[in-house]
Amino acid sequence: MANRWVALAIVFVTRTSMGVQFQAVAAAAPLMIIGPPPGPVMALLPRALPPERLTTGFSVFYTVFYLMMALTQPVAGLVRDRAGDPAAPIVFAAAVMAATVLGLAVFRRVEC
Repeated sequence: MANRWVALAIVFVTRTSMGVQFQAVAAAAPLMIIGPPPGPVMALLPRALPPERLTTGFSVFYTVFYLMMALTQPVAGLVRDRAGDPAAPIVFAAAVMAATVLGLAVFRRVEC
C-alpha cells in the first residue's frame, strides 16, 4: 500500500511540475548558450600571469570588461541611429564577438 502512495506521489509531482520544468528549461537555455564563452576567457589569466599578480590581473580584467560593457551599449545605439536599421545593433554585437575571437587567436599566437 505504501508503494502505491509513493508511486502516486511521484506521478502527481511529475505531472504538476512538467509546466514549471519546461519554463525553467526555456528560461535557462539562453543562459546555457551565452554563459560558456566567458569561461575560456577567464581561464586565460591564470595561464598568462604569475600567481602573485593574479589578483591585480583579475581587477584590471573586470575593470576593462565592465567599462567595455558600458561603452558598447551607447555605441550600438549610435550604430542603430546612423544605419537607420533596427538590426544594426545585432550586427554590431556580432562584430564585437568576432573581435573577441580574433583577440583570443592573437593571444594564443603571442602566448606560444
